[in-house]
Amino acid sequence: MKQPLTPAQKSALEFATTQAYEALKRAVETGEILDAATARNHYKTGFETGLENVISLVHPGQGIALSKRNTEKAKPVDKYLVQQNIGDGASKILLEDLEIAKSHPELLSKNSRTRVTEEKLKAAVDEGKSYNTLGEKAILLACAGKYQAILNVMDYVRSK
Repeated sequence: MKQPLTPAQKSALEFATTQAYEALKRAVETGEILDAATARNHYKTGFETGLENVISLVHPGQGIALSKRNTEKAKPVDKYLVQQNIGDGASKILLEDLEIAKSHPELLSKNSRTRVTEEKLKAAVDEGKSYNTLGEKAILLACAGKYQAILNVMDYVRSK
C-alpha cells in the first residue's frame, strides 16, 4: 500500500531536489568545472543519500534501487526518483565534458545526431518508462551537449 510522505520527508526531498537542480543549472550556465563537480556531488551523494533514507523509511528494506515505476511503492517518491535518474547521468557527462574540454578540447566531439529529444524524454516521463530508461535517455541528450533540454525536462518534472 502506498505510504504518503510525511511533511518533513517531503520538505527534505524538495530541498535536496532544489539544491541538486540549481547546481546543475548553474553548471550548465557557467561551464565551470567546480560548478559541475558541485552538481555531480549533489546528485551522487547528497540527493541520493537523502532519497535513499526517505525510501527506506517509507518502504523498509527497499532502497534507491526501487526501480519499477507506476507501482504503489514508487508513487510517493516517483517525482524524486525521476529527477535523480535524469540529473545523475547528466551531471556525470557534463563534468566529464568540461574536464576534457579544459585539457584536451580536440577530443571533445558532440554527437548531436541523437534520436532522443526533449519532447521524447518528456513523453518517456509521462508514459511511465523505467527510471533506468529515463537516465539512459538523459545521458544520450547530455552526450549530444543538449543540457538545456535536460534542464527543461527537469523543470517539467518539478512542476508536476
